[in-house]
Amino acid sequence: MEPGATTSPAMSDEAATSVRIERLLEEVRATVAPLAWTRVDELVTAIVDLYGCALGRMLEAVAPDQRAALAADELVGSLMALHALHPEPPEARIRGALAALAPSVGTIELVALDGGVARLQAIDAPPVDGAGEAIERVVLEAAPELVGVEIAGLRAPAKKGTLVQLDVARSRGRASGG
Repeated sequence: MEPGATTSPAMSDEAATSVRIERLLEEVRATVAPLAWTRVDELVTAIVDLYGCALGRMLEAVAPDQRAALAADELVGSLMALHALHPEPPEARIRGALAALAPSVGTIELVALDGGVARLQAIDAPPVDGAGEAIERVVLEAAPELVGVEIAGLRAPAKKGTLVQLDVARSRGRASGG
């Protein structure tokens, strides 16, 4: 781990590496000229594509019933999905993720999957702080090949009222005619 980088104790090595990659890419993007960023982006895309081809070849050597077991691993499954190699379609993965999340955010249904965007509908979701972000994160983890998530019908929690200070002595004085 780099100096100054922190991860939670519960964060896996894979998650920590993912966070590190995202941070490094953000730093490079912020510090290089747009033309250089385009080349960096092309380079990263080519490397990811090459690894995807290798993963696909390895999966060809694995029996179909074993592919599901591999896909059940969080890291391997997300890489399989990213490279369109996951044995389970994105709709099924999204529905499974939403069902697992339902106890904390209520029922959310997948309405459509259009152009890489999952369109969701909140059915009986109570207003919960951060629910939209949690739903989006879980859906994108289940189907990393998506480019976006749209959620309709999600209610925001009621804003807490402002506390108004009352001058009790003055109020009592008016009430008693004083």
